[in-house]
Amino acid sequence: MWWYVAGLFREVACLAPPLEALAHRLRLSIEHGWEDLSEVDVAMVQIRGIHFALYRLNASLLKDTIVSVLKDTEDDEVAINVLLAALDIGPDAVTYRGNVRSDEAQ
Repeated sequence: MWWYVAGLFREVACLAPPLEALAHRLRLSIEHGWEDLSEVDVAMVQIRGIHFALYRLNASLLKDTIVSVLKDTEDDEVAINVLLAALDIGPDAVTYRGNVRSDEAQ
């Protein structure tokens, strides 16, 4: 499924906790798929009308969980805060803001 919808999402942050722990906390299943030429593990969820994709690129040196939202999401900070509240974790779990694969990071 991720291969078909990946283009609809954009990266907004990375979280320190592993994908498995986050997916477990939200009672999500992890899908194993492909993005470009590497394996990816992804879990998708909608919370308060915001669509999230939480994923890890298995071939990447980055071990944090990447957080993406639908491209038409208006406020990234609000989206991140909604996710953190649903996960019951604090803002210190955010290790990166922006697109981890570009120069848009904060």
